Amino acid sequence: MRWNFFQWGSLQTRVTLFTLIIFVTSIWSLAFYASRILREDMEHLLADQQYSTVSYVADELNHALEERVHALGKVADSIDPSMLDHPAALQKLLEDRPIFYGMFNSGVVAVSLDGTAVADVPVVAGRRGTNYDSNAATHSALTEGRSVIGRPVLGRVLRQPLFNINAPIRDSRGKVIGALFGVINLAKPNFLDRVGEHHYGKSGGYLVMDLPHKLIVTATDKTRVMQPLLDPGVNGMHDRRMQGFVGSAVAVNSQGVEVLSSASTMPVANWLVVATLPTEEALAPIRTMQRHILMVTIFLTLVAGLLTWWMLRRQLSPMLAAARTLTALSDTNQPPQPLPVVRQDEIGQLIRGFNRLLETLAQREAALKESEYRWKFALEGSGDGVWDLNVVTQEAHHSRRYQEILGYAEGEFQVNSGEWLAHLHPEDKPRLTELLQGYFDGKANFYAAEFRMRCKDGRYIWVHGRGMAATRGEDGKPLRMIGTLTDITERRQAEVELVVAKQAADKANRAKSRFLAAASHDLRQPLLALSLFVGILKNKASPDGGKLVSNIQSCVDSLSELLTDLLDVSKLEAGVIAPNPSDFVLDDLLDTLVSVHSAEAELKGLQLRWRRSEAVVRTDQHLLHRILGNLVANAIRYTSKGGVLIACRRRNGKRWVEVWDTGIGIPADKTEIIFDEFRQLGDDERNRGSGLGLAIVTKAAALLGLEIRLRSRPGRGSMFAVELPPGDAGGSDGPPAT
Repeated sequence: MRWNFFQWGSLQTRVTLFTLIIFVTSIWSLAFYASRILREDMEHLLADQQYSTVSYVADELNHALEERVHALGKVADSIDPSMLDHPAALQKLLEDRPIFYGMFNSGVVAVSLDGTAVADVPVVAGRRGTNYDSNAATHSALTEGRSVIGRPVLGRVLRQPLFNINAPIRDSRGKVIGALFGVINLAKPNFLDRVGEHHYGKSGGYLVMDLPHKLIVTATDKTRVMQPLLDPGVNGMHDRRMQGFVGSAVAVNSQGVEVLSSASTMPVANWLVVATLPTEEALAPIRTMQRHILMVTIFLTLVAGLLTWWMLRRQLSPMLAAARTLTALSDTNQPPQPLPVVRQDEIGQLIRGFNRLLETLAQREAALKESEYRWKFALEGSGDGVWDLNVVTQEAHHSRRYQEILGYAEGEFQVNSGEWLAHLHPEDKPRLTELLQGYFDGKANFYAAEFRMRCKDGRYIWVHGRGMAATRGEDGKPLRMIGTLTDITERRQAEVELVVAKQAADKANRAKSRFLAAASHDLRQPLLALSLFVGILKNKASPDGGKLVSNIQSCVDSLSELLTDLLDVSKLEAGVIAPNPSDFVLDDLLDTLVSVHSAEAELKGLQLRWRRSEAVVRTDQHLLHRILGNLVANAIRYTSKGGVLIACRRRNGKRWVEVWDTGIGIPADKTEIIFDEFRQLGDDERNRGSGLGLAIVTKAAALLGLEIRLRSRPGRGSMFAVELPPGDAGGSDGPPAT
């Protein structure tokens, strides 16, 4: 058989198979669903019918059993107590009721209080005089005074399976003086034969179970009569029946056959009537219908497959013709021609779109060639050399400018890849070879490197080379590469000169550092001496001169702090020390400032307050602490009443920390008064208007890239604001100060 009719790689075959799979899945799912639903409905219907039947049988049997219990009780109540002492009279009483003892196919027996039989009808040899007190039901009737249905047993006299119904005999005072029991022989015709002699369906049947004594009383299958019930755990459905479940269910019986069973109770004896029917018989019509559905499904599947194949072959024929035309055109060097449009449907739209794509590609190819020419022209004009390498053949093309950079005339430097590597400086060749190998292995899409190349006259120049793949193969490796070459010799020389200049600057900074250290030592010695003189003066000064000494000491302390700040700023500016930026919470720094300056504020009776912001900033924490500390100390120094407030706020997307005071303010002749907006102070204003402390603070802030602004009103106070750079974590700022 030829399978070329089905081209497994074609769209037609795949669409057909896909459609067929969808159809088959749908129709088979529908068939399965329908058969399953039909089976469930049939099970429910059969279960209802079976339960109705077994309930009717159970009611009939229960009624028959109730009649026998009632009749036995009435006869027992009619027995005169003296008859137990005159068996002949009792025998005569029983024989006069043939209908009564006709209910019991093995007769009726009267026993005295000790359980000894004194009369029986019909008379059975050996039964009269036998003691039945060992029979549990008879014993219960004698001792408990109630009617009892006995357990099915093998009779001691008759030697056949039977059970008895017991009723107590009472005297005039209600005291039990004997018992009367009727015997039903299960081996003879009895009222239970309507169960034992009939089948349910063709292969089903009935059985009556004595639940209290766990015995089968009777059954359609006579081999199961008097058999004990199953032990717990052997059959799940049986266990449910023993726990009181009635109704219908499908389960596997003890013989391993799946059956539909229904059960109903006989309350008078606590017996259970069960009807069973194998599901193979019950659901036979369903299985027949399932086979018919299967046959119809297979037939419809074949028909749908053939129709789908034929339809797709007809509908896709224009596209197949277009594919054959394209295949023929690809074998020639002619440019692709527009394909004919046969039908005005989706396939026609596809072919028209493909024709437009061919037209667009032709225009783009022409534009690409023109763009490539312009690109090469632009690179030639920019002073960079251009190279083009065929990786497969190792043939290389170098532009005129490329050759001029190396000192060659046009057409003189035409080398392949291997010869090009020979022009590299020996120190740069291993590094560049490794870089190129990684590029060819696909570790990078572009490479750029600085290296030295040998010119025609033998000298080496520094160049910057760049390269990338113009085309790649199926394995991802480049087939054609293009790139540029730039002469960077002058830049490299400038970098060398810059390094020399930096070394000279570092040397000058180190000298400046040594000078600052010496200056610090020279300046601190007089300050130390002045502090000693102030200490001596404190001890010898009169009470009236104490304030003067305190003022001198304060000046000395302020001068020492200013000297320390000045030296730190000078070292930072000279590069002796470098800023150490880090992320930190502004609240921690402000908390420290308040704790340091709170005592000073309390001595002057001022309130020093600050507002939490939870802001995170990134700068040199130590220098920012010095800057804000000087601003806070300055605010306290020039404030005699009121207080000082430190707050953080946002303005125009920037975060500022502000130091407000209610002091004397900055006089009008020292700075401009700005009421409505912040303005950055110029260097001349800082040095001219705010003293050495503010000049040091401003210089330190400028070295950290921070901005300081001022707003002041003479006699009402001032506000200094320091711009803070944000940190990695955000934070909410407090409300602006007022």
